[in-house]
Formats: sequence, C-alpha cells, structure tokens
Amino acid sequence: DKLTSLGIEYTGLFKDQNDRNNVKIITEGNLKIGILSYTYGSNYWTEEQMVEQSYVPIIVEKESVNFEKVKKDVLNDFQNLRKENPDVIIVLPHYGTQFSHYKDSFQETWNEIFLNAGADIILGDHSHSVQPIEIKKNVDGDEAVIVNCPGNFVNSYREFDGDATAIVELYLDKYI
Repeated sequence: DKLTSLGIEYTGLFKDQNDRNNVKIITEGNLKIGILSYTYGSNYWTEEQMVEQSYVPIIVEKESVNFEKVKKDVLNDFQNLRKENPDVIIVLPHYGTQFSHYKDSFQETWNEIFLNAGADIILGDHSHSVQPIEIKKNVDGDEAVIVNCPGNFVNSYREFDGDATAIVELYLDKYI
C-alpha cells in the first residue's frame, strides 16, 4: 500500500491473489515490458507455507510434490501476461546455489520452463557469485538472454569468493 501510495511499481511480493493476477506491464516509450518474479523460498518459511499463500510467487525443485502445481501457476502467469501482448517478457527469478559460479539443475529446469513459456530475458540472482550468461531460443524462436546471476554489486562475502560482479547492460528495441 505504501509503495502504491508513493507511485512506486513493485513485483515479487503481492497483497493477495488478486494483486498477483494483475499482470505487471511497464511501458517505456513505445515498448511494453512484461515482468514476472519468482523465488525458490524465503527465510523462516517452509515450502508448504510458500505454496499455500498467494502473495509470493514460488518455484520449487522438480522432485517436489508441489512441482506440477507450481509449474501450472507459473505457466498461468505467463498466459495472463501474454494476453497483454508485451513486446518483451522479463523474468526475475531468485534461485541458484549460493557461492557457486555455475548454474545448477534447479536453474536449468526453471530456465527451460521460462523459455518454453515465452521469456525473452531471465535476470536471476541469489548465488552471490558471477554465473554464466547464456543466449538461447525461446518458444517463439527468438533469442533470449539468461543472466543466471551477475554476482553482488555490493557484498560482504569475500571469504566465499563472492566479491566479483558482472554488470550486464541490455538494450531493448521494439523494431530490432
């Protein structure tokens, strides 16, 4: 409510299911940018608690009993967003093994789901370490950029080899 009253856009945390169902579209010039956000979990919350609530979109391990339900929710989010005909879909997943410079199977699973649902850009975070940047095809045959994790811009994880950062700059143009 406070962010809304200040005119600040937000994603990743919602007031309720209705708020989550309102697709996030940001218009910049003539470009419509759709944004989806997900997290693998949250401190002090169990997976079951995260799955039961509606205000923090979650992604889970492929082996989880909740995987099919969560995947269905994610695909529904994409379907709702694509109805608005965005020029670009950006996904912001909070995922990956901390302090690892390599993507893990969780990231690979969800990157493929996001690409197959129409993601154009995946900007991940969580590992606190620089991880690979990839270019792959999405379901529409377009090149999609995956930034698994750019590391930390500012951090205190020097003892875990987490003091590196990749700065990624992406140019979006509706007509290219």
